[in-house]
Amino acid sequence: MAKATRTAIRESNRAKLVEAARAEFTERGYRETKIDAIAARAGLTRGAVYSNFPGKRALYFTVLAEDADTAPRAPTPRRPPAAPRRPPSARWPGRSCPACRWPPRRPT
Repeated sequence: MAKATRTAIRESNRAKLVEAARAEFTERGYRETKIDAIAARAGLTRGAVYSNFPGKRALYFTVLAEDADTAPRAPTPRRPPAAPRRPPSARWPGRSCPACRWPPRRPT
């Protein structure tokens, strides 16, 4: 049997850590989750966690990003077309816009 490459081992460890972190964050929440608990659940050391991720926050965002990528997308609702706008003269009879004088001038 061929020996696993360093890259394959690293990817495997990273996947284990992400799955363990997902379970820990789901059970305990971000604040109560400890790096040691994630490492123990993954069957790795604390050093393995920090060699794959700079900290708990980066691990948390990785879990969120993976969940967002796999989440089903809701269909976007279609907006009805906008009604055609009436010209200002139809909206304000006797003047061309609201800024014009009111009441309209009367011929003398």
